[in-house]
Amino acid sequence: MATLRDLRKRATVLGIEYAKEDDKDTLEELITAKECEVVDETPVEPAPVEPEPVGEPDPVVEPEPVTTPVVKRAPKKAPAPVAGKSSFHKDLSISRDDLQTEFLEQPGKYGFYAEATARANSTMMSAKVRMDVIEAELFGKHKQMLIDAGEAKPTEKSITSSMIRSDEWQAGKAAFIKATTDYEVIKAGMFALQHRRDMLIQLGSSARAEGANTSINTHERVKELLATS
Repeated sequence: MATLRDLRKRATVLGIEYAKEDDKDTLEELITAKECEVVDETPVEPAPVEPEPVGEPDPVVEPEPVTTPVVKRAPKKAPAPVAGKSSFHKDLSISRDDLQTEFLEQPGKYGFYAEATARANSTMMSAKVRMDVIEAELFGKHKQMLIDAGEAKPTEKSITSSMIRSDEWQAGKAAFIKATTDYEVIKAGMFALQHRRDMLIQLGSSARAEGANTSINTHERVKELLATS
């Protein structure tokens, strides 16, 4: 416990003015008040701010180059010619006023109809195979139907009669007939193109002959004019 003497020394150090008659309690109060003032006046240093950790910079993402997609187009296939269409008859016709163009277009037309004929034949054969399968399946099915209906031994004629009335058989038959008709029409176009080729050859020969005659007549006329001049 501090004595009166110690308190006076402490007061002197703190610069406190006191009287000799001040007792211990008074000095303690003065010293406590002075120490509180010193504490209040002491500047409070702000807490150091720790720098935020600097991480690695985000990687720079380069934009991908924009490329224009290359669209490969399938070669355009011309539709197969159909009888009764103006293009069908136009392909087979000949213009006497432009035989040179007709000669140049003949190979392309022939190639087109040759390919169309092959495709039509393939379609017709597929329809025929499909029809054979339909008839084989329906024959057994309708035979069993007649047996179930009470006919002990169905004949081939009765089975066929029942079969051809079914929607499935009629649809298959209609598809086969259409494919056969398309093939026959295009095949006829092939034969017509062969006649067209022969006609072009004949017309070309006639045109050359007419040109030769015209040249001869012109030459004779020139000679006549020279003789009379």
